[in-house]
Amino acid sequence: MDDEADNLGTLLAIADSVGPILQAVSSIPSCKLIEETCERKFAMHFDYCTTTSLDFILLDETNFSNIIQHQDLTVTSEERVLNAIFMWCMRDKELCGWEVVAELLALSTPELLFGDRLQSLNNLLPFVRFPLMPYDLLKKLGQSNLRRHVPIFDDLVREGISYAEFGSLRPGNDQNPRFQHRRSSYKEHQYICDGDSNGVLYFAGTSYGEHQWINPVLAKRITITASSPPSRYTDPKTLVSRTYQGTSFAGPCMEDGHIRAWWMVDIGQDHQLMCNHYTLRQDGSRAFIRFWNLQGSPDGKTWTDLRVHENDQTMCKADQFASWPITGPHALLPFRFFRVVLTGPTTDASNPHNLCICFLELYGVARPSRLVSTFRCCMYNNESAILRTLHRSSRKCKFKKNLKDCKWEHTLILASKRLNMGAFFSISVILTLYHASSIKLSTLQLHRHYVTGSLM
Repeated sequence: MDDEADNLGTLLAIADSVGPILQAVSSIPSCKLIEETCERKFAMHFDYCTTTSLDFILLDETNFSNIIQHQDLTVTSEERVLNAIFMWCMRDKELCGWEVVAELLALSTPELLFGDRLQSLNNLLPFVRFPLMPYDLLKKLGQSNLRRHVPIFDDLVREGISYAEFGSLRPGNDQNPRFQHRRSSYKEHQYICDGDSNGVLYFAGTSYGEHQWINPVLAKRITITASSPPSRYTDPKTLVSRTYQGTSFAGPCMEDGHIRAWWMVDIGQDHQLMCNHYTLRQDGSRAFIRFWNLQGSPDGKTWTDLRVHENDQTMCKADQFASWPITGPHALLPFRFFRVVLTGPTTDASNPHNLCICFLELYGVARPSRLVSTFRCCMYNNESAILRTLHRSSRKCKFKKNLKDCKWEHTLILASKRLNMGAFFSISVILTLYHASSIKLSTLQLHRHYVTGSLM
């Protein structure tokens, strides 16, 4: 479980640290290992890195090109790669998609819109795997202004449409990466309607598509626990049984000095979900929830709020379904554990702290087990983790010696001019790992230099 906790730390740090570190070390030959590690981590968490922080637009073309060509690039759709390329080429400091670019081209020219990165756009677009895009999306791209103003875009969209319609390849294209599925892929579970069969927990009941549905708790595909001991009315398998239960509740317990009640789902050791929607169903009582959170966790111990409900009046009758979307950066965080936790009293005056629901379903983008296993060793923004990770990755190389031979004061001073303090601290920790004897600047001194612009 400690390894799974590292995964969350990795994601939380990447947007703040990996991009800035790449900016600082890309021109330093002896930092090649750090540069390659950062590119790989960025590629593995591409959606998160290009959504929660737009600092990636400051990367140089070599780094950005390496990322989108990386064999470990993991994305939920090729459209995200396309959008990231357009944002990088425009140096756009706001999230936007290809539709916005098409609208801007109706009023401008590629030369004005992309400036000195116009040639970079032509270099980067072929790395988007248009043939893997949905046919409807390709048709929309084909009808946009982009085809008229960016010739290579027109060629690539035509190629994608031809492949979608006829499935044919030109000679030699069978080895072209554009026609090959990425090694790391996702399974999307899209919410359609309340009580549908598209959720992750339902899918687990089919042994992930292998047979007809059976209760996933009975099949031991998932584990459900409650804040109170199991009983006739606190039955974990009820929550995913897909049959109405008149009385189903998790009783209260004390947690960090607060009264809480919760249902928790463990989707399995080799599974993670980026949750973007969830559904609950009220039991037969009138204990309607008003204050509760949906939370995710990599280890079942540390919890992140995915959606916070404050005086939510949605639930108002027995046997009612209700669903809510998960939005923002947290919808891009993968978790193994999820729980619905009651944070305030229900409308039932006699038992206000019972969480009375008889159904739960989760939706989003799931990582297959082979992908989860690749995230076991990552760096995140605390000192010990960075030390452990870089020590493991450099154990068999001569990187330590190279570091000792460098003038790291210059590197850190350069970094302090370009980075925020979080990434700046990460670099100082990385260098400390290798006992670089030439480091004479403490974190405090570096911070002062960062603030004042001069050494003290």
